[in-house]
Amino acid sequence: MLSTPVSVPGAQVLSALSTQLGLPALLTADTRLYDLDIERLDAASLLLESFAGVEQLDGLSVFELICLSTDAYLDLSSLLGRQARLWISLPDGSRQRRSGYIADAAFLGADGGLTRYNLTLVPGLWFAHQHQHSRVFQHKSTQLIVEAILADYAPHVAWRVSPELADWPGWITDHPYRVQYRETDYQFIRRLLSEAGVAFRIEELSDDNTDSPLTDACGHQLALFAHSRLVPEDWASAHSLGGQGIRYHGS
Repeated sequence: MLSTPVSVPGAQVLSALSTQLGLPALLTADTRLYDLDIERLDAASLLLESFAGVEQLDGLSVFELICLSTDAYLDLSSLLGRQARLWISLPDGSRQRRSGYIADAAFLGADGGLTRYNLTLVPGLWFAHQHQHSRVFQHKSTQLIVEAILADYAPHVAWRVSPELADWPGWITDHPYRVQYRETDYQFIRRLLSEAGVAFRIEELSDDNTDSPLTDACGHQLALFAHSRLVPEDWASAHSLGGQGIRYHGS
């Protein structure tokens, strides 16, 4: 008697294995090049499958995270605003960290026992994009205005000022009259910095890349500077390939 082979789609195989072995047995931090920690969430309940991100000067970084779960009814609204950390393995075996907050969470669909979700990871400065004001600042420098607004978003926002700004005219000179009119706090800050000749970028607070517990404080900071040559090299670039830097791939 001849038997006919039965073709089983890969997704069904993965679903069957996830049911018998559990999702963590298939996708763990030990077997993946990247990982995700989310505040007050069991690491086994939502596992990172893939991600894509954009980082830029004078702008917000954004990472789109595709995650897998065996729970098709995950409460996505409860994830909003939570702190999260994306871990990326580098060629030399070290890990790069990108921290932030969950700004959006969406259901992408389910296949058997697996469900896909999309999470959007943003820096704490993103919260300044959610508040719009109309107000006047009199006889204050760009430094005083910007730091006063940033202080309203602590502990989600931390910042540091590069030493060369101590005598930077656009940063320390008082202005008789500055108006924020129907702008978000982020738009207003960005405009003031641009007019003052001050740039900014998002950088991680520490370079130890340890698995310390997530806290209410953000794991990154806003770096304000005027001379890019004085900005230290990115941690991932400096430590890639055992300290040799990022490998040149051609142009």
